[in-house]
Amino acid sequence: METRVSETGDGLPKRIGRYAVVRPLSKGGMALVYEARREVLGGVGTRVAIKIILPDFAGSFTFRDLFINEARLGAALQHQNLVQILDFDQDGDRYFLVMEFVDGLTLSKLIAVAARHDVKVPMSVICEIGRQACEGLHYLHQAVDPKGRALNMIHRDIKPSNLMITPEGGTKILDFGISKGRLRNERSGSVKGTWGYMAPEQAAGSRIGPNVDVFSLGIVLYEMAARRSMFKGKGEEEIRQLLLRDHAARCAQTLDPSYTPLGGVLTRAMHVDPLQRFATAAEMGRHLADLLPDPVTVRDEMVRFVERIAELARQERPRASRSETSDLSSVPSRRAASVDLAPAPSSVNGEQRTILFSALVGMVTVVAAFGIGYLAMRGLSQDGATGLRPSPAAPPPSEVTAGLPQLPPVVGGAESGSVAPPVPAATAAEVPLGPGEGWLTLGCESCSGMYLDGEFLPPVASRRVKLTASTHVVAWVLRDGPTISRPVDVAEGTEARAVLDARGNIR
Repeated sequence: METRVSETGDGLPKRIGRYAVVRPLSKGGMALVYEARREVLGGVGTRVAIKIILPDFAGSFTFRDLFINEARLGAALQHQNLVQILDFDQDGDRYFLVMEFVDGLTLSKLIAVAARHDVKVPMSVICEIGRQACEGLHYLHQAVDPKGRALNMIHRDIKPSNLMITPEGGTKILDFGISKGRLRNERSGSVKGTWGYMAPEQAAGSRIGPNVDVFSLGIVLYEMAARRSMFKGKGEEEIRQLLLRDHAARCAQTLDPSYTPLGGVLTRAMHVDPLQRFATAAEMGRHLADLLPDPVTVRDEMVRFVERIAELARQERPRASRSETSDLSSVPSRRAASVDLAPAPSSVNGEQRTILFSALVGMVTVVAAFGIGYLAMRGLSQDGATGLRPSPAAPPPSEVTAGLPQLPPVVGGAESGSVAPPVPAATAAEVPLGPGEGWLTLGCESCSGMYLDGEFLPPVASRRVKLTASTHVVAWVLRDGPTISRPVDVAEGTEARAVLDARGNIR
């Protein structure tokens, strides 16, 4: 079949199948999302969102299966709080998914904008968003196929970037790519989800039930109230241990006193023991509804709040240095995991912080230069014409680099295009390489997870894996939803590196 995904000079497709592309909306996970209109007689077309697999992942059977799974599960669901799947088709060798167009804000953007402008999210708004999300999740958990058989579905990836608020005050749940159900087979013990939003049993790869989504929603509602991430800067193992110590439920009890009634609901929703949580999303939704005024009042308050946040986001847009397709909420969560910095004052923008940082570096450089000159003069004055005193033996590398971040070399596939030098197989790891194999060291300092050739890996600072000598695709899932992906060449008998630092650079 001949491909019909035609592109303009700037790389934007003119059309995808029967749909005319209007503009890009976002890039996240394994796909690009566009706003489009279906071409029909008379020129009046329905406004839709089209999701198409990224070229880097188009040949991956794993990603293709995830994409097909999202289409199959999503097409079986019809609920006002779930984004509706309208069509699934193939254009040439690329699959695409057609969804209803939702003109609104993701919770990741809402939380980020509210935090930057010190805007408190009203408790009634949080409870109403949670109540609507619970309705959507309860429908999902109870869904049946056309023959009335239970689908046994669990979303498994409830997080701020997968919840959207419409200008009319509605809540929509997005992205069923990793949903678990009867239509999907996978091996036992696999960990699917986003670190920082998984229930303890989900993070452990144990058997899960529908109330893992209740737990995840509890974290999302907590972050709306706290306006910060619950597990920011934490690695996989640290998150797992904190979850086992009931850290999430304890956090709910530390919210501002004005959120005390909400804190009680969240404490139960995020209990470490699944039997102590709400048994169903509907039960959690009823408890949230008990904290609300009448439906008309809360809906009006939601509409006004969304309008306020949207206006603040529009005011930020001219100053944003990132692409239009990048969520503004990506800015505050890209700091180094090992540094706990206080939020910058809202009067200081990104450009000013860059200038201040440059000035600080310059001052440190000048002071260091004076210090070196002073030491040199002391050496000359004490040793006379013989020059500087002999330098003491250099300390071991472990002493020199203790406490400093290690910057691995740039790998093939990064912007610079350079390739890490070959590493002898005997020193790359304890296990020797076989014929046609090489090493790949990958990691991230601040992300929710990684994918290697479509297989999910938890976020760690660095890990080494043995691979066949070939081109492999590495993707880093940022904490706010967007994903950065790169092909990496692994040569026989060598080691390549692909580590994403806290600034978003691949080294």
